[in-house]
Parts: sequence; structure tokens; C-alpha cells
Amino acid sequence: MVNRTDEFFAAVTKEIEGLEMNHVIPMQKKAFLCSADCCDGKTTRAEVVGKCVDNCQRPLQFIQQTVNSAVQQLSNKFSACEAQCQDKANYIAEDRSQKAARRFYDRCVSDCAESCEKHLPEMVEHLRTAVGEAEPL
Repeated sequence: MVNRTDEFFAAVTKEIEGLEMNHVIPMQKKAFLCSADCCDGKTTRAEVVGKCVDNCQRPLQFIQQTVNSAVQQLSNKFSACEAQCQDKANYIAEDRSQKAARRFYDRCVSDCAESCEKHLPEMVEHLRTAVGEAEPL
């Protein structure tokens, strides 16, 4: 049986893969083609070619950092919530039983996943906007 946490992480993965396929990978292609154009013999100075390549890669680096940051923030929210569940479950285990603590923990973590998943559409929209702003090379 798939639990709510697995569903949450599967949803995050699906959204990120869709963003990568539809936006990041085409942007990578543009960046590589732009970088190749930098080497077409317009200059013989490696420093100029290096700056040109850096300029081609800058939008892609921005997007990769933005995606990584957004995923990390969402993961941190989930981890913080999960840690609170663990703390509360530990208190329950002291007062009652391990079984009651486990039931509480499982339900609590499931609620964390559900709560974090509510932020997913907002995160994806933010990333799509960021991609749109960074795309021109």
C-alpha cells in the first residue's frame, strides 16, 4: 500500500520532471548551442570565449539553482513537520504505548505530506515564472 508520504514525493518528482522536460532541457540545448557559437572563430582570445560561454550558461544556472532551492525548501518544511511528529510520538510512547505512538506518528507524517503538497502548485507556478524570465539567451 502506498502511503501519503510516498504520494507526496511522487507528486514532487512528477512536477519537477515535467518542468525539466518542458523547460530546463530545451534551455540546456539553447545554452549548449549558444556556447558552441562562442567558439566559431569570431575571436582568438580564450578570455572572450570564456565570457561568452558564461553568459550562455547563466540563465540555465539560475534556473537550476532556483529549482534546487525550491525543492530544498519544500523538503525542509516536510522534515521540520516530521521532526515535530517524532517528538510528539516520543511523548506518547512514554505515556502510553509504542503502538499508539506509531499510529500517531504515521497519521501525523501523512498530514505533513498533505500540508506540504498544498504548496506544490504554488512552487511549480513560481518555477515556471522563473523559467520564463530566464529563458532568453
